[in-house]
Amino acid sequence: MLLYRRVQWGRFLLWIFGAAWLLQLGVLLAAARGTGEPSGFWSSLGVTGLILGAAFGAFGRMEVRVEDRVLRVSQAFGLLRRRVPLETIRDVRPGRIPWYLLGIKFHRGGWWWSVAPGEALELTLEGGKLLVVGTEDPRNLAAALGVSVLSGRA
Repeated sequence: MLLYRRVQWGRFLLWIFGAAWLLQLGVLLAAARGTGEPSGFWSSLGVTGLILGAAFGAFGRMEVRVEDRVLRVSQAFGLLRRRVPLETIRDVRPGRIPWYLLGIKFHRGGWWWSVAPGEALELTLEGGKLLVVGTEDPRNLAAALGVSVLSGRA
């Protein structure tokens, strides 16, 4: 039974990828100045746009689900995923994702999953392992996990 499902889009990543594409456009236009259209102008711009678009599609979207006593987190069209049985969660606390920890990272002794800076839930698992899940909706995710964000679970 599905208790919670949320798809989060990384608007911060969209801005970064958009800025990279515009930077390349500026470089190509500067190279074309005075000489006309440079060789491969449109194909280079198109290929870069496709690569950045695919990267955003893969890493700019994260899905979090709670179903059948399991927390599931996935990115990259479901190719990168984490499955956590709810009974292995020992503590839940509110947290924050800084801008430099976007994506899937190993940091401070645990795994951080996020597509946007901002709110998160820090889950302490069996054996003291840490899993930090970025979310725009920490209260409802915590409720689906069966805890209150403010009190945690001992």
